[in-house]
Amino acid sequence: LASKPAFVLADEPTANLDPNVRGDVISMIKEAQERGQTVLFSSHVLSEIEEVCDRVVIVRAGQLVHTQIMADLRRQHRIRARLCGDMVPLPESLQDEVTRCDVQEDRLLIETPSELSSILRWLTSQPIEEVMIEPIGLRAVYDRFHSPNLATLPAEPASSAVDGTV
Repeated sequence: LASKPAFVLADEPTANLDPNVRGDVISMIKEAQERGQTVLFSSHVLSEIEEVCDRVVIVRAGQLVHTQIMADLRRQHRIRARLCGDMVPLPESLQDEVTRCDVQEDRLLIETPSELSSILRWLTSQPIEEVMIEPIGLRAVYDRFHSPNLATLPAEPASSAVDGTV
């Protein structure tokens, strides 16, 4: 990175490094991004990819199976709640804001790619005992393409990669 090339290929650059040196490498990658360099960052450490990449591609069995813009992923949330009574069905007005709404016994799971305020307003009228809101995260996206139950994709090779482009 010292010579400031236009393109940098960083294949597992933090593998086997202690946490301090990992942080230094991540900082160097971010500095390259700020200088306008193109960085292909290949890693299995999803948290590092989330931290430094603008765009991510997921590869399975040597084939590109998904491209994800990280800014879009950061807007997605999962809401888990424990109910203490019967829930009123999701109103029609919120149907377009929710990609998943499952109720099983006393558990509620909602996933949304949109702004949370209208969903949270509706949730305040529900019999909720506990609630947890978390970002969807790259792990959930990765798992969609690397589930052992996927029949439509080739069998997973011994090693799979998630590549992030800064």
